[in-house]
Amino acid sequence: MINVVILNHFIGYPALEDACSHALRYSKLLNLIQVVDAKNTIFLYRPTDTPDQKFNDIMEISKTNGSKWLQISDKRSIEYVLQNIKNKFSIDITQENSTIILGGTNTAGCLLRTSNFSAKQWAKKEFNVKFCLSICTDYELDGINTVEKNQIAAAIMYQF
Repeated sequence: MINVVILNHFIGYPALEDACSHALRYSKLLNLIQVVDAKNTIFLYRPTDTPDQKFNDIMEISKTNGSKWLQISDKRSIEYVLQNIKNKFSIDITQENSTIILGGTNTAGCLLRTSNFSAKQWAKKEFNVKFCLSICTDYELDGINTVEKNQIAAAIMYQF
């Protein structure tokens, strides 16, 4: 089984998240790269304008372990990304041979329903979709702190 881990806006907006939650997500990402079957895992990520050394270091460790990494653009379609994976890595991602794992920012928005790579879009194409909630956070919802925002996001996911 091939794992396709989508780190949608993983770096996000650190100023809108408390420092402990921010550090915890990076810690959990570091853990994730250690527990997945590296040879059968492809990470998709969106680069940012400002380099994030911690993220880049985690990516390099993961590549050393054998995982593959591919930059994606929010403007692209799932079909485009699947073709790009096939062209770059000679791997054909299908509903039968893969699991889509989502993590990043705006859990109830971009990850669940609003981006081109949301769980909703993958599910429409009948892919097996999972969330790695320990590396997710939500900035866009109202709430007085990160915990409350993430609780509201979980409630939206539950009702979806």
